[in-house]
Amino acid sequence: MMQFIPLILVTLISTRSVASELMNRIASKVTVEVSLKIDAEVDLTKDYVYVGDVSTCQSEVDVCPEVLSVLIDEAPLPGETLQVKKASIEKTLNEEFPRLDFQIESPDEIEVISRSRRLGAREMIQALPSQVYMLEDFNGRRVKIKKIAPRGVIKVRPGPVVWNFHIEEALRSISDIRRNSVRLPVKIDIQQGRFHRKIEATAYLVQECFYPVAVSTIPSRSLIKEEDVELLWVKCGRRSVVDIERVIGRQAANTIEQGSVIKIYDFKDSAAIHRGQSVTVIVNNGSLNIKSKGKAMRPGAVGEVIDVKIKGSNKRVSAVIRSKGVVEVSL
Repeated sequence: MMQFIPLILVTLISTRSVASELMNRIASKVTVEVSLKIDAEVDLTKDYVYVGDVSTCQSEVDVCPEVLSVLIDEAPLPGETLQVKKASIEKTLNEEFPRLDFQIESPDEIEVISRSRRLGAREMIQALPSQVYMLEDFNGRRVKIKKIAPRGVIKVRPGPVVWNFHIEEALRSISDIRRNSVRLPVKIDIQQGRFHRKIEATAYLVQECFYPVAVSTIPSRSLIKEEDVELLWVKCGRRSVVDIERVIGRQAANTIEQGSVIKIYDFKDSAAIHRGQSVTVIVNNGSLNIKSKGKAMRPGAVGEVIDVKIKGSNKRVSAVIRSKGVVEVSL
């Protein structure tokens, strides 16, 4: 194994000699050639322009990382361009590295383009914090921002945006809204790195109400059951039913399509007994009929079986509806 040691030593000495020679050339003010090739047009998405953004570097000494990290200028705003002169880059590099001989292949001017994208209203809505998007909930109604329309075309760089919304005046005045929709001014601060911009926009607000909505299509003349409807937030409208108890147990006056808000003309009162109604309970035990009072636990038509809670106790029994307000229990 000892026979390989001289070869390893020779290799190390040779490598160190080359590096030492190059460093000595720099130290002794012997110029080292550095070749730069600069593009005529460059796209950027950053805040600043560095030599490495516009050029490639070659040199016999490992100085390219330092050369490429030299700052040229601030990047232009999104969608705008910056003209950088070759002479300006040469001057900056010569001042930074006076012992390097720069050979620059470049046009007289380099065009730096800041890439951009259009800021959309949907992105603004998605960025809204919940306390802003849903402004208030009062008396079975709430008000939310339906859309935001910025004034003019807003350009930003590709990538995420930091948002700050200012609509405190809207929050203070929202309780005075009486119409279904209203427009309010909004001020928005957006930031991407050093890029900062203030935007003025219009927020379109809409009132929503907690209304009964058909879960599935309800055929005409059928009895509307509890599982047929659910309460959802929908746009407020005239002649809509607010209390779901007014709907359950009624007969559909026409076909109610799935997803439709229940209107007061969509049903009619045909149920013999409504939920929570006080009823007369007839207990039939052969030749003996006993009358009592109870409370209907669900609505129903004549002939249907419903649960009834006997007055004065927590006992529930199944009873058949015989007529309006009258149910029968058979023992």
